[in-house]
Amino acid sequence: AGAGKVVYYATILHAQNLKVAALLDSDSAGNVAARQDALIDILSNKKILRTRDFGADTIKNCQIEDLLRSTLTTIVAADYNTDISELVKQQPNRSIVEIILDKKIPHIKFKLAKSYVRWCRDHSATDLAEQEQESWVALINRVNSVLK
Repeated sequence: AGAGKVVYYATILHAQNLKVAALLDSDSAGNVAARQDALIDILSNKKILRTRDFGADTIKNCQIEDLLRSTLTTIVAADYNTDISELVKQQPNRSIVEIILDKKIPHIKFKLAKSYVRWCRDHSATDLAEQEQESWVALINRVNSVLK
């Protein structure tokens, strides 16, 4: 339920005279948050970033995890002994989180984040798939440009 809390965090950070941008999933919760007048007043539309703008624009209900689609497919296979690679190929317009949820892995968002952090210990950005690297470079460049 992070999207609903973005306006509170943005307000607190903005009140501390910090530069703030928000990255919201391109799902229904992100859409609601992006339309909140208070958030738009604090950040302006150009500082409200959406996941679909960074290489995952064809995925309905695109979430931040979709920017790591290939890597998370590998992580799910290794950490949860669940091969979702065929489903990911067959359903390119569906969020990877939705695909994984079909496998009934409880608390998957928390577990994915934890597994990804573990993966990062032994890997670098160059180990990400080329499309993932491009997406993250675009995201980081955009954040840097809106926070200047």
